[in-house]
Amino acid sequence: RTENSLPAELGIIKAREAKVKKSFPVNHDSVRYLIGEYRHFKNRNFGNPNSDEADLSASMLHAYYLDELDSAIADLSNLVSSTKVSPQLKAQAKINLGDIYLLKGEPWESTLLYSQVEKSQHESPLGYEAKLRMMCTGLMQIC
Repeated sequence: RTENSLPAELGIIKAREAKVKKSFPVNHDSVRYLIGEYRHFKNRNFGNPNSDEADLSASMLHAYYLDELDSAIADLSNLVSSTKVSPQLKAQAKINLGDIYLLKGEPWESTLLYSQVEKSQHESPLGYEAKLRMMCTGLMQIC
């Protein structure tokens, strides 16, 4: 395998995901197939940073296209608690987890996660995104 083969393989799955997302209504069987592809990719490349990215993508499909919030929360929580995940990907997982907690009606959990990202990534676009989401969450609680 070459240095670029894993990102390319993941890119192919992401391209399929984009195609599925463009169809309306989204076919749930296609989404489940994509999740299976991401899981298969992760199992074959366990320990590689690209496999963590595949896990992140699969968890978002669970949350937003299958309405399986608890499954997405479990997957994202595993990413967040792992010591082998890059800080950037961990921050993205926390933002996504915060969004899902908002969908579940748990704004305090969301605010906590967003503030953690804002502190750990304070000079990056992810840090600014977390700060903005934290402010929006605060505004929603006021209204």
